[in-house]
Amino acid sequence: MTHCLIVEGTSDDKKRLSLLLGQYGFELETVADADAALDRCRQSMPDVIVMSDSLAHMDSAEFLARLNRGAKGAAPKVIVYSEEPDAGAIGRHIWTGAAECMVKPFDADIIDLKLRQVGLL
Repeated sequence: MTHCLIVEGTSDDKKRLSLLLGQYGFELETVADADAALDRCRQSMPDVIVMSDSLAHMDSAEFLARLNRGAKGAAPKVIVYSEEPDAGAIGRHIWTGAAECMVKPFDADIIDLKLRQVGLL
């Protein structure tokens, strides 16, 4: 079973992502911030991480750099989403290890496309 970690601080977005990703039968887990996500990854690396680019205490590029340093061969697919279509930020996310990026608002079709693009479907 595919283990998916959702990293999101707001309950509305957390619920929306859980509903959208739950239709694939993934084992879902949610955490509120990047520090909790890194702790979780140290315990057991998920197959995919879906995360906001605007997290408290650490931005997603720093999270990706830290994740890559501690991954020890495990390579989860990371999908970062943003509220702004900023080409520079998207490039920085891809450079630091994101498999894909998407811009809010996203729907089931976009989630499906991104999961297919990273090879999870």
